[in-house]
Amino acid sequence: MPAQDGPWMEGGILNKAQGVHIGGSATLIAAQNYNVYPMVAQSDVSEKDAQLFEKIVEWLSDVNYHAIQADNYGKRAEGTGKWAFEDPMISKWLEGALGILWGIGMPGAGKTVLASFIIDHLLQKAKANKRICVAFAFSRYTDQFTGEKLLGGLLRQVVEDHPSTLQFVKPMYDHHCLRRTRPSQKELIDVLRAIFNSDLFDERYCTLDGLDEALDDTQVDVLDAFSNLPVNFLIMSRPLPLLKELVPEATFIDILVHDADIEQLIEEKLRRTRKLRNLVEKDDWKERVVKTIVEKSSGMFILASLQIDMLGECMHIKDLRSALEALPMGINTMYKVTMERIGGRPGSDLALRALTWLVYARESLMMDDLRHALAVNPTAFTYDSELLVDSETLLSACCGLITLETRTSLVRLVHYTAHDYLKSYLLKVGVDAEAMLAWTCISRLRGCGLQHENININFSCPGKGTALMLAANSGYHKIVKLLLQQKDIDISAATDEHLALFRVLGWNGE
Repeated sequence: MPAQDGPWMEGGILNKAQGVHIGGSATLIAAQNYNVYPMVAQSDVSEKDAQLFEKIVEWLSDVNYHAIQADNYGKRAEGTGKWAFEDPMISKWLEGALGILWGIGMPGAGKTVLASFIIDHLLQKAKANKRICVAFAFSRYTDQFTGEKLLGGLLRQVVEDHPSTLQFVKPMYDHHCLRRTRPSQKELIDVLRAIFNSDLFDERYCTLDGLDEALDDTQVDVLDAFSNLPVNFLIMSRPLPLLKELVPEATFIDILVHDADIEQLIEEKLRRTRKLRNLVEKDDWKERVVKTIVEKSSGMFILASLQIDMLGECMHIKDLRSALEALPMGINTMYKVTMERIGGRPGSDLALRALTWLVYARESLMMDDLRHALAVNPTAFTYDSELLVDSETLLSACCGLITLETRTSLVRLVHYTAHDYLKSYLLKVGVDAEAMLAWTCISRLRGCGLQHENININFSCPGKGTALMLAANSGYHKIVKLLLQQKDIDISAATDEHLALFRVLGWNGE
């Protein structure tokens, strides 16, 4: 849901709720009474249609996959992934000889960065040749999507990059705007098929990374959709053996980390870690570091990266020798050691609260949202702007377990495996996540001036309505109890100022 800045405060988890209407969802109608006509292609959209063009593009999807692609590609260490263009299966797919190519790899094998590398290669080709169509999507456990949302995002890219395809979309747009409805998955597939079957393109490529992080129904919907489209389709995921039968014609390849890529990653990290770089320049320590990390990273980029971060705190050769010998093997062991490092540093409480937010929030958070949430005093539960920390301090306090996407300003856990580990870790150490999130949201509601009026609790509308109703119907009993105890805020109001609570409780406003 788009949000606008409001006048109350400078940033913060509730401020962008200003001017946003939270209403009921429109009924989704699978309209079948209009046709897509493949008219003669125009070279471009005329100037007078520019405003309409922008409206249709925004209507198709609010997901900016180009920004996500830019962030993912920016994580690539220079020189890594070049082996992909020498792989015979990937080369055939890039030449259009294969329909569906499915890359399977273990967690942390670098599938997302490799996908972004291949996407960048295709985008460069498409820039030079307008008869090449490229669209892509990324599935993330923090922002799970439906089949309709994915297809809308792909169609948006096609229209943005090739304005002449607007003619295929406009009948659908006119139909649904009149009725205030959204297109069904079948309608979106029909429009994409019409575009791909037209004479506009010689080559058509679609890529989806993270199919394993999508909802189960979405996984099936996506595979059904693309197995029936005339397009070269690349998938990246963990092994999903139960889904293979849905695409019997697919070609499967194993995505394995090459030692040369790990070495390139180490070189890049050393270049950015001056203290460690100076240490390893002595004698043969650089070779020892590279050899040990290659052996102990077990083919996982994420593990190698965290291992280098751990070595980066060494002050002298003796420290380095001990750290190399004790370097953890296995991703969960690495997470355990990293949490121990966090616990022994200043700002450990700040880091723990930040990690709690990122584990339990139901969608990705903006860095500014997280910073302001953490500025709530954890003992007095009052918002204090003097407790605000900058993003660099927060990233440092979390010792590599969180990452900031610079183009989207989203802050996320470094990997979904971190989410799985931290959820059990937080329970083990006694973090009361529901209480912390509830009190933080209540503090911000108070800070934004929300006052108690007439409380009218109505549970007859499950799944939407007030923050209290939503909490009750979602089984968040502790949050319900805390909300009921509040006498100075209107817990029955279904107003825009409840956006933070809606966000935590997993309701998207529809």
